[in-house]
Amino acid sequence: MSESGQSNKEKEDEIIDTDTSKSSSSSKQRYLKVKDFADKSTTKLWKHIQGVYPTVYSYKRPTIHCCRKSSISLCLNPIANIPSADTLRRDLNTNFEHIKGTVQHTLQEAPGLLSFTLDAWTSKNQLLFLGISVHWIDKEWNLKCSTLDFCFLSGPHSGENFANKFFDVLQDFNIVMKLLAISCDNAANMNIMLKKLSILLLEKNINFDLTTNLPELELISDIITQWNSTELMLERILKLKKALYNATLTDKDLAKYKLADNKWIIINEIHKLMQYFKKSSDFITGQLYPTLSFSIPVYTVII
Repeated sequence: MSESGQSNKEKEDEIIDTDTSKSSSSSKQRYLKVKDFADKSTTKLWKHIQGVYPTVYSYKRPTIHCCRKSSISLCLNPIANIPSADTLRRDLNTNFEHIKGTVQHTLQEAPGLLSFTLDAWTSKNQLLFLGISVHWIDKEWNLKCSTLDFCFLSGPHSGENFANKFFDVLQDFNIVMKLLAISCDNAANMNIMLKKLSILLLEKNINFDLTTNLPELELISDIITQWNSTELMLERILKLKKALYNATLTDKDLAKYKLADNKWIIINEIHKLMQYFKKSSDFITGQLYPTLSFSIPVYTVII
């Protein structure tokens, strides 16, 4: 070997020895193990070594024709227990069924009815999905919400397809009887979806009426210290008769509060009678005119 070639070889050995002498024995072992996996699947790893440890990279890069990916994990953590694909799939399915059962039990035991939010869209690769979230109030009066399902849909982007999938999810969780309301966007296919869903629910003897425009009103309590509160309470109940009927029809916990038709007739008659007292009290408590002279005539009319 010529003097120039021998001097270059000695210089290279000197650089390597100097570089590795600064590292611990474990670092030397780590470098050796990294180089043992220099196959095609570790190209990015070798680029990282080339940038961070150029002397190690330039010293020797062995070629390995057969290398399993699990060997790399064992190199990083020798005591790692790597599960097989079948084990991962089995564990994921088991965990999914456990969580699903917990959510199903929670929704079934919710004291009231459930509201749902639906949203459908198409991904960039033309895959159709339907997202379903559920909302309810627990026993402590806390508002709760959860993602119920994230469905992949096959077939057309139609309202009937959405209705069938949503109905299948309700049956899967056994919460068809607890349906209260559905929120969705104003797309035309969503209107078709609601109509189709009402037909499916009617087959289960569940009335999901889309044509009833119920007023956005709250119930009024009967307060003993407030004038005419009983009359106001009955008036509000009569306005919300349809909503109260639907609530007792769809919720088993409220079924005992369902009023028969003859009781609704009685409530209506009582309300008519109490309107005389309300009009009289409103008249004699006016603030824009003298009321003392009207007290005796009003009392006479009531008696």
